[in-house]
Amino acid sequence: MDLRLPVFIFLFIGLLYSCDVREEEFEGRIDYHQQLISKNPAINEVAYNRVFGNRFSWYYKKGQFKEMNDGTGNRGTFYIGGDEVFTLFSDSTSSRNINQETRTLDTLYISNETEEVLGHECQKVVKIINGVKHTYWVSDFLQVNPEHFKNYNASFLNEFYNLTRAHYLKYEYESDLFRIERRAIDITQTKLGPGTFDLAQ
Repeated sequence: MDLRLPVFIFLFIGLLYSCDVREEEFEGRIDYHQQLISKNPAINEVAYNRVFGNRFSWYYKKGQFKEMNDGTGNRGTFYIGGDEVFTLFSDSTSSRNINQETRTLDTLYISNETEEVLGHECQKVVKIINGVKHTYWVSDFLQVNPEHFKNYNASFLNEFYNLTRAHYLKYEYESDLFRIERRAIDITQTKLGPGTFDLAQ
């Protein structure tokens, strides 16, 4: 019996298994710390951070996400599939269509720069919308299937995930008036129950 064939089959199955593991979507929760740094005396850092929050928690499972914060104003964002994304305020809930985006995506690209966040090597990604620069550091560890977001035009999220196929561990936004920094402080990879994405939670 030629032993080369069984060995080849074994190696091929092992390769398929390793690819499946590597390409498995992230499921779980990421906690971030966010801070606004003012460049203008008219913008009160303490008041802003109190309203919009300093701590954010992002939950993700197979195309559904929930982002909650500890602020007193905008409390969170939910996307559970379909054409609507929901924003939860302290006393109300609003929705908007994910297909609508009136701004222009000037550029979106992956830089050669890298940075380590929570022990994960992250690639720098730059997205410029209407001349405003957004910078992300994404990790392959937080893989996202872009197919879930192919119709999500708002903020060009479909373009972002199609390029990166991963979520970010660090985000920066800077204007003439202020700078926002958001950085992951904890990652929990775990199975999420169906109630995680209920608006009432």
